Amino acid sequence: IPTVPPSISRLRLGKWLRKLMWNH
Repeated sequence: IPTVPPSISRLRLGKWLRKLMWNH
């Protein structure tokens, strides 16, 4: 299991949340 820095994961989460918000 590769370790991913929290900063990148947070950035990905932010983009995903933005997409969901824009879709709704």
